Amino acid sequence: MTGDGDVKATFQPLGHAPGEPVTPTAEVPDAIARIVETWNRMIPRRVRRLTQYRYQAMRLLLREFTVDEVCDAIDWYSQQPWQRQQRAWKQFDNWMDAQVVTQWLEDRDAQEERAEAAALRNRSSREHAEEARRRLRQREHAFDDLSREQRDGYVARVLSAMPAYLTNNAERVRRMAIELMVTETEHDRESASGT
Repeated sequence: MTGDGDVKATFQPLGHAPGEPVTPTAEVPDAIARIVETWNRMIPRRVRRLTQYRYQAMRLLLREFTVDEVCDAIDWYSQQPWQRQQRAWKQFDNWMDAQVVTQWLEDRDAQEERAEAAALRNRSSREHAEEARRRLRQREHAFDDLSREQRDGYVARVLSAMPAYLTNNAERVRRMAIELMVTETEHDRESASGT
């Protein structure tokens, strides 16, 4: 934590003088320096002083969470649109609490689960759509493989059942003739199997 945004220690952790820049040392572990650095990088409300209270709060957090978990929670918190739009950022002191970190980690996990579920639904719906297209192509090929008399028979039966204003659409007539063929074929199979 060096450069323009140095965080000043306002207490003396094992020999630090007040106002001395906080850098990872034995007194201020790298984990705490990393949490403060992550906060200052992600959240507009920067930490300028590392007080005894903040130092102890982070040490307590690190008993329950890993540094990566705390940094992930800060990252997720920084991405929230409401906080960004309203500029409603919590103060660092209020945020460094196990319940708050747990809340943001659980919220992140829930969002990831929702995103995975949506991806599965999308993949599933794409697979269903592809399966439907494949079945339609198979049916079209089966219809095209029929003799001309059989195809004309299905088309004539469809035309006789359709209202006149729908008979102008050749593609619709063809699809309905294919569906009629599939229905009759399935009915014949069921009759032959005795069910």
